[in-house]
Amino acid sequence: MLTKRQGRRREETCDAGAVPAQTAGGLTGRAVLIGLGVALFVHGWAIYSTRVVRSSHVTSGFFSPALFVGMLFLVCVLNPLLKAFGRRLLTPAEVLTVCAMGLIGGAPIDSLFMFITIPYYVATPENQWAQFLHPHMPSWIAPRDEGGAITLLFEGLPPGGQVPWGAWVVPLFWWLLLFFIVAFSAVCVGVILRKQWAESERLRYPALEPAIEMAQDAGGASVWPGFARGRLFWGGAALSFCFLSWTTMTWFTPALPPLPVTGKMFSFGRDLPPLFTYIDPFTFSFSYFANLETLFSIWFFFLLFVVEFGVFNRLGYSIGGRGDRFGSYDAASSWQGLGAFCIFVIWGLWMARGHLREVWRKAMDARYPADDGNEMVSYRTAAFGAVFGVLFMIVFLTNAGMDAKMAVPLTLMTYVLYIGVAKITAESGLLYIESPMTAQDFSVYLVGAKNVSPSSLTTMAFSYPTWFGPLTATAHAAKLSDAVRKGGRRLFWAVGLAFVAVTLLSVIAPLELGYRRGAENFGHGFVCHGAHILPDTISKIKEPFGTDWNRIAFFGIGAAAMGVMMFLRYRLPWWPIHPVGFTINGTDLVRNFALTIFLAWACKAVILRVGGMAFYRQCRPFFLGLLTGHVCAITVAFVVDWVWFPGAGHSVHPWIE
Repeated sequence: MLTKRQGRRREETCDAGAVPAQTAGGLTGRAVLIGLGVALFVHGWAIYSTRVVRSSHVTSGFFSPALFVGMLFLVCVLNPLLKAFGRRLLTPAEVLTVCAMGLIGGAPIDSLFMFITIPYYVATPENQWAQFLHPHMPSWIAPRDEGGAITLLFEGLPPGGQVPWGAWVVPLFWWLLLFFIVAFSAVCVGVILRKQWAESERLRYPALEPAIEMAQDAGGASVWPGFARGRLFWGGAALSFCFLSWTTMTWFTPALPPLPVTGKMFSFGRDLPPLFTYIDPFTFSFSYFANLETLFSIWFFFLLFVVEFGVFNRLGYSIGGRGDRFGSYDAASSWQGLGAFCIFVIWGLWMARGHLREVWRKAMDARYPADDGNEMVSYRTAAFGAVFGVLFMIVFLTNAGMDAKMAVPLTLMTYVLYIGVAKITAESGLLYIESPMTAQDFSVYLVGAKNVSPSSLTTMAFSYPTWFGPLTATAHAAKLSDAVRKGGRRLFWAVGLAFVAVTLLSVIAPLELGYRRGAENFGHGFVCHGAHILPDTISKIKEPFGTDWNRIAFFGIGAAAMGVMMFLRYRLPWWPIHPVGFTINGTDLVRNFALTIFLAWACKAVILRVGGMAFYRQCRPFFLGLLTGHVCAITVAFVVDWVWFPGAGHSVHPWIE
């Protein structure tokens, strides 16, 4: 007999949008060409919007607004045009192939330029960067400012000047080689775990459900897609479009009262961590497709985080510092969260041990009867590709100047973070997820700054581009291989082509725009994002420390608490709390979107309680409409900024830091 929780989970899992199974011809040449165009469009729009127009961040999140616009174009514009001219419509498999390639369009790496150029451009006698950093920066890692190669990037070329491409050839070659190999190994990890997650654990991949819903009617008899035919869809679209468009109108008519688009910080009380009151229609709509228990887990553990660290603040307890500021609320919450995060990943791998054994046997013996025919790469390629990626990253870091005793834990933790973030996304559907801590911060406090060389710390500062979180989208691309029966191998080459093209665009476009316009004009995000890492690195070199056992203790506390919760969840069917929220409860992004997630949970809970699964299915078009109206309003706002406010635009869909 099923418990109430098991029954609800089974109902919601069965309701999850199934990836349409297609014939072997599902992946076509035109789908690859269109997918390549969509991937380049997604990333090109992001670069132009943020660096030139200074408008919205259209690639924020794992399933970005720019990609959603591309999907809408396929099913609402391109397919009707193909039908009008008597051409063969795009099939669901072709639409999802485009989606898989488009997911890669949101994986920018232009932050690389900030990390390898700021040490020269901002170096002064006062900050002592030339004294402490420059001697440990190999020329094949970062270009020199010879001939003004770096200065001109930020300040722009004089009239008639030429872009000094020669200064960038060697550094970009090695960095791109690293990115391509790490990306390939991320695909390999996604392939290894896809069957376990999708078939054994039946993770829903909620972030893909709107795309699957949009693709289901593609190629059908009707000109207009099925999800957009009802009043609920158009009501949701009108609601979100009008809400955001009102803000656009206030740019021209100051007398109109602006709506609270970006939210404010709200404090529950003295010493309690604040909550951001931003309500994001994009996150709200995607959260509707997630399991109730995962939504509940996220906001429940966020409230526990507020209480726990409110008590710490009231008592004046602190373990010092905040690390590299890319993680959680403070150092204690970062280390506690990382301990929980690691147990979450390790437990998942332990539960998958039978499947991993099958993968290994297939990798060792091609005749072993484990089916990998529809995976993006064979299990043998996946196993050796994942190992090769780990080894190559270690070799890269050690050759750049990092001690092996630091490079090994940093690399291993990087891959743990890849797996964890990918699984949390596949389980929760959250568009905005960050790990509770970076691998760099973990490794330096684990090993101790005084136990490694200054060149290790300098190399660590430049290693942050190795964590480009959107690569976790490769796990979702692997899931979409279900759409192309016996075509997973070809989908790998299609996704790989998209990644290579987008990566080259993310390298060439910022350089070209920087030298022509001056990267100083790109805004705060390009010049200052992560710039605090270098002063922190200088501090670690000047005042080194040993292994921080206070931090290790909080890591152990988080690991122990997560271990207990995972045990209770798998041993007690009635246990009501999903532990996934504990892994990320203190991160800035959860704090920023906790209110939105709570409202989505409450809305879905009421819908299920009032009308059951039938009513839940009936309401799905409304939330697809909210998504559609929101991204259409973002597009209109971008066009308005482009025409009337070039270089001084407005961010109506912010990437909240």
